[in-house]
Amino acid sequence: MLQRRMKITKTRNEKLMPQKNIEKNIEKNLVIDISIDDDGWNAELPDASGIATCAINAVWDMAGKKSLISNEVQSKTVEISLLLLGDDRQQTLNRDYLGKDKPTNVLSFPTGALLGGGVAGDAPLLLGDIAIALQTTTIEAKAQKKTLANHFSHLVVHGMVHLLGFDHIETGEAETMENLETDILKELGIENPYGF
Repeated sequence: MLQRRMKITKTRNEKLMPQKNIEKNIEKNLVIDISIDDDGWNAELPDASGIATCAINAVWDMAGKKSLISNEVQSKTVEISLLLLGDDRQQTLNRDYLGKDKPTNVLSFPTGALLGGGVAGDAPLLLGDIAIALQTTTIEAKAQKKTLANHFSHLVVHGMVHLLGFDHIETGEAETMENLETDILKELGIENPYGF
């Protein structure tokens, strides 16, 4: 059962503000749609929405600084969806979309919109969806002796970097992606999760 759903918009010069109605044509607007679909998130990480919002904004800001996205894309309204799930629902997504019948920490579903150069006109650019599983994330954080908040931030950053078109299938790509994630996490005050 869907417990909470919110949209958050941010322009580069404004504070974050929850909104139900999103205005179009706001320059450099980032819309984050967060759906919490497992009650455990509220108990284990009550500020998951705030933490995720900070992480997503950090990725977007770093992507702009490093010219990973064009000025045209930066000037668009960009929408990202984040699903905070339990392991059972995450396992279903992993099975149905990736053919792996087991839960996993994070899944990313990029739309590929950045590969096409963006969107013409005033239409929002749909960047994609990220899904994060609570139980797997909690178990990993404990096993790696990390706080749940820091590990969750890393998974949000990891998912966002995937939405930007990065992958870690090949060694060179993995190193590039890990270095980018490490730079972003440093901006958030989080130590390198890869230990290099």
